[in-house]
Amino acid sequence: MNGAAEGGSAAAREWTRGEHTVSDDRARLDFGVIHGFLAASYWSPGISMEDVRKSAEHSHPFGLYRGARQVGFARVLTDYVKFAYLCDVFVLEGERGNGAGRWMMECILAHPDLAPVRKWMLATWDAHGFYQRLGFAPPARPEMYLERYTAADPSAVPASLDAAPSADSAQASPASPASPASPASPASPASPASPEASSEVEKPRIARPLMDEVEMGGEAPCQLHRFFDPDDE
Repeated sequence: MNGAAEGGSAAAREWTRGEHTVSDDRARLDFGVIHGFLAASYWSPGISMEDVRKSAEHSHPFGLYRGARQVGFARVLTDYVKFAYLCDVFVLEGERGNGAGRWMMECILAHPDLAPVRKWMLATWDAHGFYQRLGFAPPARPEMYLERYTAADPSAVPASLDAAPSADSAQASPASPASPASPASPASPASPASPEASSEVEKPRIARPLMDEVEMGGEAPCQLHRFFDPDDE
């Protein structure tokens, strides 16, 4: 069942299956739940409530609910024509393993304002299998894409999968990779490769997004793409 939500945002839509509901009604979002998860996640550790609200305001957010309680979230950055970036996807621990996360994603991709978008992108450490079943795949020409991080971005990119969160662990290394254009000097005492220095860093606990519903895939983290029209890039 789907259709416009009653009350809340005038153009909101809802989908209901059993005791679960997916809605893009902004009035229903529980920012206490959303901020609590994202601030403990590996991709936005320590993010402020102000930034969580701001990011939701400037994107197309979705909530997953069991009854009146919010148990999941996702948001889409998009121009509604050519490009959409999927981010901040999670289902609360204890609410996983029942297919609700996959169903939330199916509702998002089927939203009438989003279904025609030609190209989707996301980034994931360990949910490749989950998203590939929804039509995502590694980019055919990754050499075309560039990234730029600002100093204000608190989420460091781990140097390897060893530093990324695993399905069996709730910890991740906070180490950030050295620039490939300027390798560290062997004589430098502050080299990030120093085992003595890294052993003194306490590893923070992190929240997992969809742990019970994903598969490990590939040997490295990657961006995944999904094309509405494979011939239009």
